[in-house]
Amino acid sequence: GAARTATDRPSGDVSPFTSRGPAFDGTPKPDLAAPGAATAAGLDDRPVIVGGTAVAAARVAAEAARLAAAGAPGAAATPAQLRAALTAAAAADRPDGAPLAPAAAGAGALRRPPAGTRALATDPESLLIRPQRFGGFGRPFVARTTLRLRGAPRRELRRLRFRSVAADGAGPGGRITVSKRLRLTIRGPAQAPGSFSGGRLEARDAADRQVLSVLYTVVPKDALDVPVGPLELTRRGGAVSGVRFALGAFERGSPFAAGTRLRPAERLELELLRPGGELVRRLTPPGGARELLPAEYAYTLDRRTLRGLHRGSYVFRVRARAPRQARPTVRRSEVFRR
Repeated sequence: GAARTATDRPSGDVSPFTSRGPAFDGTPKPDLAAPGAATAAGLDDRPVIVGGTAVAAARVAAEAARLAAAGAPGAAATPAQLRAALTAAAAADRPDGAPLAPAAAGAGALRRPPAGTRALATDPESLLIRPQRFGGFGRPFVARTTLRLRGAPRRELRRLRFRSVAADGAGPGGRITVSKRLRLTIRGPAQAPGSFSGGRLEARDAADRQVLSVLYTVVPKDALDVPVGPLELTRRGGAVSGVRFALGAFERGSPFAAGTRLRPAERLELELLRPGGELVRRLTPPGGARELLPAEYAYTLDRRTLRGLHRGSYVFRVRARAPRQARPTVRRSEVFRR
């Protein structure tokens, strides 16, 4: 759906309990904000308050259905065209004029597209960009990508005027330069370790109508790498019986500010090796354990495995990957003997 999570408040701002982006795999979220609270009939027809993503998504789906029934944006509109129409028409500012943060509201608050407005769809629908030049945290970066648009002749695309809004809504999300072939160059400010930069890219046509709203994130090379703590051996009766370690990172933040930051693992492999690298036993399922949240994890060798170990030296090895992490994070325990 067009709204993965979104709620509103009387001020027009996003509710503090709304999930902020980026998504698990680093891509931007949500796509769109919509009112997330409603009154429904409960037991004995007494009114009850319901809320959350289900309410917001239902409202967006209803608006998409109205567009499709009215023949807008086309007689046989695709889901991508309906999404483009709703995100382009979204209200990007609060009633007081302050911008809605893309990390919390995506393209903005749900609003019915004006009649006759033609929205442009992008492929992909959001952009995840890695910088070409990144001098380290605390320094500016340069990132380039090609924006693929559908829905207008190329001569019209060249007349578009672009601007970007930072992910937190506090200012521009970097300086955007657009070439004739719609290649974007983003020159952004310094980033903190493990942080994301980006925001919302908007475009207006020659008649000053907004025809495009697409979210993007600029991700440093190691921003998505999942951390793994030291592997500590556990013992029973003086003999090594397993291993424990911390995986991922979790930083609780204020819902009224930057929000909570999460660095999970998409895949984890735990193995028992000889010190020279010879595999003795895979301790996780084929392909590894999947989608692990930050926590301390432990593994205890079962009696059958312990009885099958010959005398000699062994070591535990962990290989963990975050979504889109190119090379795994690798940790080894100290060598132990059986």
